[in-house]
Amino acid sequence: MQKRIVIVGQGPAGKSIARLLQHTKYDISIECWDIDIKACPTRRPLEEIIPKADIILLCIPSWAIRVAAKDLRHLLSPTTGIVSISKGLDRTSESTIDELLAEVFPKAKKIALLSGPMLASEIMDDKPGAAVIASPNKAFREEVAKIFEKTNLHVMTSGDVRGVALCGILKNIYSIGLGAAQALHPGDNFRGMFAYATIDEMMRILAHLKAKKETVCSYAGIGDLIATGFSKHSKNHSYGNALVQTGKPDFDSEGSVSVKPLAKRLGSFTKETPVFKVILDIVSKKKDASAILKLFS
Repeated sequence: MQKRIVIVGQGPAGKSIARLLQHTKYDISIECWDIDIKACPTRRPLEEIIPKADIILLCIPSWAIRVAAKDLRHLLSPTTGIVSISKGLDRTSESTIDELLAEVFPKAKKIALLSGPMLASEIMDDKPGAAVIASPNKAFREEVAKIFEKTNLHVMTSGDVRGVALCGILKNIYSIGLGAAQALHPGDNFRGMFAYATIDEMMRILAHLKAKKETVCSYAGIGDLIATGFSKHSKNHSYGNALVQTGKPDFDSEGSVSVKPLAKRLGSFTKETPVFKVILDIVSKKKDASAILKLFS
């Protein structure tokens, strides 16, 4: 039986997912939709495609999910599954993606996050990527994983939705630090030290926020951190670089808008995470980026 998939969002991420799914071995149909008709000139009305969808892939930024949900939720079938690839915090409520999806799709029984090293520019060049599909619904996460079999996206499954959501936030924040560290030219040894401290902090933060620290040792954690933290295609890496070069980036990144709200959740625990704390101070308190160099002195 053919599986009907709707990809909402036709920016680089949405287009890369559509390209991946062209190579699946399963019988699927794909509909693409974007609020901007120029991005998706062949789109059909949501009223025609959403009620029939088996899976909806939300390939939109975290800040757009709340708006998109208003147009989607009244059209959803009770059996439709929702998968988000967003990584960050909702700018309105400061909710993590798993919390946000539960809020804006309260009747949905199948919700999942897809997260990992899957830079759109590389996927579009038919280079491999990887991800974790996380959902409390075991059957649903396995269903989504199967769709990507034989594609260039290597997928593992997890029941730790909270951990995957937090890894998506943290890797963005720490990638700012890795971008700044590279721009400061302290050497590869320093970057290795910085990366080790980052992974250690990520594990302790997940445990502190009641997620599984082992999730850091997955595609959603270390895998995505390495891809994002060292990639010229990463906006978070570029933000860290710009902090060093200009002192004041003229753009935001998911990491730069997430660091302060996440610090609120961590409270006094930030005293136990010096790398996170110095990134917070540089981004939110305008501390000089060279403070990173003093972390291990």
